Amino acid sequence: VKTSSNFSNNETVKRPMVAWLVGDNLASSARGAVPTFPAELFPATVTATNGLHVAILNEDPRWDQPRRVAFLQWLHRGGTLHLYHGVDGAFPTFGGELAVLNNDSPTQQLGQGSIIRHAQSIGGVKLADIVPDRPKDEKSAQEIEQTRYNNYGYGSYFSNDEIFRKLRELVAPQHQWPLIWLASIVYLLLIFPGGYLLGRAKRDFRLVMGLQIGSALLFTVLFSIIGARGYNETSRNLGIGVARPVGSKQWELASWNNVFATSGGDYTISFPKSGGIFATGVDSGQSLRGRINNGVEGKYLVDIPPYSSCTFLSQSIIEQPGIDMQIANWDPENPRRLECQVNSGWPVEADRAFVYYDKIFYTMKHDSGKLTVLQTSSPNDNQYRYRPWGSGYDRQNPEEDPAVWLNRKLLELEQEIAAAIGPRRIQNGERLDDKAIVLIPAPMPETGYPNSGVTGKPAGRILYCLDLKVPGK
Repeated sequence: VKTSSNFSNNETVKRPMVAWLVGDNLASSARGAVPTFPAELFPATVTATNGLHVAILNEDPRWDQPRRVAFLQWLHRGGTLHLYHGVDGAFPTFGGELAVLNNDSPTQQLGQGSIIRHAQSIGGVKLADIVPDRPKDEKSAQEIEQTRYNNYGYGSYFSNDEIFRKLRELVAPQHQWPLIWLASIVYLLLIFPGGYLLGRAKRDFRLVMGLQIGSALLFTVLFSIIGARGYNETSRNLGIGVARPVGSKQWELASWNNVFATSGGDYTISFPKSGGIFATGVDSGQSLRGRINNGVEGKYLVDIPPYSSCTFLSQSIIEQPGIDMQIANWDPENPRRLECQVNSGWPVEADRAFVYYDKIFYTMKHDSGKLTVLQTSSPNDNQYRYRPWGSGYDRQNPEEDPAVWLNRKLLELEQEIAAAIGPRRIQNGERLDDKAIVLIPAPMPETGYPNSGVTGKPAGRILYCLDLKVPGK
């Protein structure tokens, strides 16, 4: 999710990122026509492949086992692979884990990804042949102006910095500041002119010193009571993540994290599974001493001062059951008739889902294995009707259970992220003309939290993200 400073006034949608993964046999006739990338540099973990949308192969790459697995996971997540004849005039024959690509069908589905076979060599192929330019929509002056204002709909001004700020607010101390300021003013008045006036009236230094010492002792006790640390100022690991399937029971989880520590020191943040990738909350104005090691043994070493937050982005692979579902009904003339059929794998504590398709954001209710529409909203809808749980980051009600309050705030933040994902994925180059983005909110599983070394029960939410084929598209 990009920052608001990066938006364009003309709703420019980028071309999908395309890379021809080349080895030693680069055909000179195609040199320069299609962007190339050395196959041996393909990442060894799928968490490092988010920038790639379309891959091209015309030979079996010389990959080790981790890279072959990462490539298949990239395909399963939703990547598109174009296969061309090699120098021998035939499709390449793949070995090992990539043997699943050996097929004669012109098209093949693998998870949410697709494989397209072209019975020709790659010579003479242009980029526009693989990714045609989108036709430009004719818009009225009013629509263009509205686009400039909204910056392509939901989440236009929603940034990493804002997510981090709201996560930090959830662990901020809840002090009674009006009472603290009132007590401070009274204390200062007792010191002066209170002590001065008492000395003028009684002219007894013992009374003046007694007032000074007594006031100091009294207000020390008073400040310790009214300035007591709130419920949220405990060591805590918070996270909001978006998960996409990369296997039958594997998900790639991209998260915004906030680790709050009451004890300062050096912390090592890592994931139980290898392949974690980290990035600091650079937009949040933080200044922390630390080091990030990304790759197979990724970890984040950071010095967190006492009673402060460390915000960061992370990507990892988690083990969770797969979700099998499809769109059962969609009527372009009546969008509210959208229905989804859930076959298996529905998260136990999830009661709804969000769907983004054709610039409409649906809030769906789950009941008896079906998703039906509760409400819809459009990119130009500024009423934020997609937030039925409430709005605003109000302070915790003293009578409200702290755990309930925290979960409610995480739900609201989760919905804002859900509404921003669809437009941003499209604007950043992904082709979803025939697919709907389905987002299922649920509590974060234990495997979704990084090991941080802080005490306190972690809390967070996860959005399971599926790209489902729309009937008739």
